[in-house]
Amino acid sequence: MQHIIGITSAHGVPVTAPTVGERSRRARRALRSSRLTLERRSALATAAVVALVIASVSVAALAMLADPQPPAPTGWTSVSIEPNASLWTLASAHPVEGLSTPETVQLIAQENGLATGMLQVGDTLLVPATSSCATALAQR
Repeated sequence: MQHIIGITSAHGVPVTAPTVGERSRRARRALRSSRLTLERRSALATAAVVALVIASVSVAALAMLADPQPPAPTGWTSVSIEPNASLWTLASAHPVEGLSTPETVQLIAQENGLATGMLQVGDTLLVPATSSCATALAQR
């Protein structure tokens, strides 16, 4: 004696086992679905990388455009040029906080309208005024 059991869905529709063709179609659909998911993730990752690159370039461009102003001396004082004096020795003797000696040389030359570094003994030049704090530290 054989027993046949029929399975029905909740709606009363008989449920049958999928055929070989149906199983291969389902497998192809599942594969296609996983490929689409992978492609979406890949596209999302690519978009994220592109966004980061654009943001980095934007930040770098804005940083270059910001161009902070170099430190300026607190004031200027006049000095008389002595024998063997140079712009370098003047810049070393009258430093500006935040500027290197070559930058201070350029600042002195610009302030005095000097086209060359040639100085004449007895001439008067404007040099950055040194603060009393800087002078006190230099004397220690």
